[in-house]
Amino acid sequence: MVDVLEVRPEDVADYIGVDLRDANRFMVIDLVDTAVDLINAYVGARIPAVPSSVLTLATKQLCSELYARRNAPSGIAQWTPDGQPVRLARDPMTSVKPLLQPYRSLGRVG
Repeated sequence: MVDVLEVRPEDVADYIGVDLRDANRFMVIDLVDTAVDLINAYVGARIPAVPSSVLTLATKQLCSELYARRNAPSGIAQWTPDGQPVRLARDPMTSVKPLLQPYRSLGRVG
């Protein structure tokens, strides 16, 4: 399983551009915990086969996706100049799955 200590909240805060003072520290810790749980569920028992650098990047990327959702609860992140909505992916793992896919067991569905 991914060790939460492998990805420090300070590293995630730098990656997503958040100051760790006040309540932000607890929010970032929660983001890391959630990202680790999602990655563990996706990769499963093969987590030891995933290189540490890939796990770190996947965790930071997933934290960034989850952080972006806090300002877009309806899925709309922003608006284009002509008024069209820019939507977030429904699955926060969309950007992380290609990184982790080579390390998953064969024969898994989903």
